[in-house]
Amino acid sequence: MDCGIIGFGNFSRVMAEILQDFFSLYCYDTRTVYEVPKYVQRTTLEDIISKDIVVLSIPVQYLEKFWEENGTLFNKNPNCKVFDVCSVKVKPVQLAKKYLNPDIYYMSIHPMFGPMSTRGCGAKGQNIVVCPPENLRPFDSDVIRFLSEELCLNVVKMTANQHDKEMALIQGISHFIAHGLADLSPQVSPVATKGYNKMLEMYQMFCHDSRDLFITLENENPYAKPMRQKFITALNRIEKELDELQS
Repeated sequence: MDCGIIGFGNFSRVMAEILQDFFSLYCYDTRTVYEVPKYVQRTTLEDIISKDIVVLSIPVQYLEKFWEENGTLFNKNPNCKVFDVCSVKVKPVQLAKKYLNPDIYYMSIHPMFGPMSTRGCGAKGQNIVVCPPENLRPFDSDVIRFLSEELCLNVVKMTANQHDKEMALIQGISHFIAHGLADLSPQVSPVATKGYNKMLEMYQMFCHDSRDLFITLENENPYAKPMRQKFITALNRIEKELDELQS
């Protein structure tokens, strides 16, 4: 079976490595220069959309423009099965409903791992969130079985709304903290505590992520900003309490 990947960034490379034993892989990216592994064939967008399975690996902030320009191409291939692997879910699902013919199979998923968390250990046993379509179809069970039995992932079913609420804290705040730590340039220390090393590990895990991913997590999740504001309010309250104790 052929699988086409649209957008070939850091996560797409991880995804291709995982899927290479199951599909003939093809990719398309708007960049004119980018490297692909030997088991992935670079091709055109039109050819990608003709494949059995199409995976959208595009930052959410660029997704509506993509659909505006290419939605009609997808609707000419009613047999393709479309997935997105975006880090937020509400907006991609809304856009798919807006631009994609309802007869075309579409599922929004979020692999909860990336280049750093799979380095040296692979993806087996890691979490993947699946947001099943509102109108369940027989192929849904095939997707779940493939993810859980073939890829050995821990499948968690959620609605898009539930997912984004959870991710506002799980990813929104953790990445927000990591970016704040960047200005402090945290380093390995001979007197580090276990807690500090855990914080350093988190920083090192996120500091190599793309700017696009950070913007996606913080600006495209409708629950992220209120969560950040709640966190900042808590920090300001703690700082005020410390000042009052010192005075």
